[in-house]
Amino acid sequence: MYKLIRGMLMMFMLNCVVQAQITITSNDVPGSPGTTVYYNMTGANTIPVNLGEDGANRTWNFSSLNLPQGWAVPWVSPGSTPFAAQFPTANRAVEIDLGNFKSYSFSFLNSSGFTPLGNGLTSQDTIYSVSIFTRTEPTFLFPATYGLQWTSVFEHPNSPTITVLDSSISEVDAWGTLTDQTGTYPCLRYKQHFFLMTYTNGILTATNTLWVYSWNVPVRGSQISISSVTNETNPNFTMGFVTRIASITAVLQLPTPQILPTLLELHPAFPNPFNAATVLTFTLPQQGDVSLSIFDAAGRHVSNLVQGRYQPGAYQVSFEGAALASGVYYARLIANGRQESRQITLLK
Repeated sequence: MYKLIRGMLMMFMLNCVVQAQITITSNDVPGSPGTTVYYNMTGANTIPVNLGEDGANRTWNFSSLNLPQGWAVPWVSPGSTPFAAQFPTANRAVEIDLGNFKSYSFSFLNSSGFTPLGNGLTSQDTIYSVSIFTRTEPTFLFPATYGLQWTSVFEHPNSPTITVLDSSISEVDAWGTLTDQTGTYPCLRYKQHFFLMTYTNGILTATNTLWVYSWNVPVRGSQISISSVTNETNPNFTMGFVTRIASITAVLQLPTPQILPTLLELHPAFPNPFNAATVLTFTLPQQGDVSLSIFDAAGRHVSNLVQGRYQPGAYQVSFEGAALASGVYYARLIANGRQESRQITLLK
């Protein structure tokens, strides 16, 4: 009898897990200042893709995807950018280094949605161009669960005579479990159909469409995103462009001590050895440009954890090694002409 009852309880618990849906709220959206999201992506050409099925309790495996290109997207404080006056309501911003230019995107996040506000471009820290959306609606709604549907529109003038209307029809059409080279995650799948309409002097002159599927993971964001070619007519397309989150690092400034540090120091990682993630702490005695990077045992560059200008103080930064092979790696801190290194060991 005991075994029967225990078996019934286990079946009930398993059924609860299988049937449980996933909910994503605004608290699950990464993007606080100091966070950098590192992406892998396809190049200029499409690759074969398998979108899988919609519905409940699905599984998707993207472990075999080869995504050669990398891209770092730092989240910054909107008020620290050259466009603080143009986007006073923004509470989220990303900064992308394009070499001679820097591109910024601004948005507003609250408990009900994520709304884009516009973009800016600088050259040598001087404002080059700015595009403020004159009509905005959330491109993502919260809380998000399986079955949620919505539409959104935002409008931005490109010139006195040209206006672009960007609209989308969105649906959370599936939930389940996603597996890729970084791990296995519960997720919601978002299916979105975008329409980009260009008006010249009030007359529609061009229309382009795009399908985008994204597998959104609580706390991480869009772990996998697959987009079609422009003007694709088949929503179940088999060739597309893929973006994957490789890792996320968050730089946390520790409370300022009464006595500021006098030496540049990279403290031992904890835990070390580690499995999947560890934390590095460094102290900075004076303001300066800081670089903290990871290298493998052969000296090959693996990841940038910190790249930017920081005030004196102590900082913590997380490092994810889920996509890396077991082995010995080195963390290298460079600031104000000095360098510190620490050995870290990844065990899986």
